[in-house]
Amino acid sequence: MTQQSVGDLIKHLHIQSRDILLDVATGPGFLAAQAQEIGAEPFGIDLSEEMIELAKRNYPKIEFRVANAEKTDFPAQTFDKIVINHGLIHFARTKVVLNELKRVARRNAIIGLTLWDSPDRAIAFSIVSKAVLDYATVQIDAPKGIPMSFYSDEKNVRELFCSIGWTLIEFIHLSVIWKLETPESIIDILMEGTVLMASKLKKQPQPVLAQIRDFVVHQLKPYTMINGKVEVPQEYYSLLEKNNY
Repeated sequence: MTQQSVGDLIKHLHIQSRDILLDVATGPGFLAAQAQEIGAEPFGIDLSEEMIELAKRNYPKIEFRVANAEKTDFPAQTFDKIVINHGLIHFARTKVVLNELKRVARRNAIIGLTLWDSPDRAIAFSIVSKAVLDYATVQIDAPKGIPMSFYSDEKNVRELFCSIGWTLIEFIHLSVIWKLETPESIIDILMEGTVLMASKLKKQPQPVLAQIRDFVVHQLKPYTMINGKVEVPQEYYSLLEKNNY
């Protein structure tokens, strides 16, 4: 799913040859690799050692390093473009991260971000989130960052970034369809391919997890085809901001 937004980020950021790019929360390095293909010079950082090792194996010609987005250790005014693909909600201290990225951004540099949209638009995630909220019996200690719902309000985003020295250029709603082999498979995908949601699901006792699965399957019925496969809307949005300083 996150790979489907890579092309939109690159297109709307107008990433070009010779752009020096920072890919924050790079994961397996997909976005950095596509940027390199069009001539940019990408650097990828992630807090996960496992993700950085995977990215290095996948793309050995790109520099990837384990780093905290709150303190990247890059020199000031290094980057022309910065991207965070579905990573912003995982930061406990969002303003600290955005200030650090402003420090390493050149004057008039552009930062592009993608986030899952509001629950009425991000149908797949909202169904699972509601199931966890209704049935989960074990809670986890998760980073208390800015809630995702905050970012779906353009006014909030504009004020947050403006307070740090960024100016909102574009706020774009984008649509993808999440194609699943079965309704049940969404739980397995989230348990193996996400961070916060996986932590919540894996902590639940098996009977509770079964209740969550049953709820999700029922809610996905309107999106389930005759052959049993599922096509469910999972919208996201992209933010483009310019560094004023």
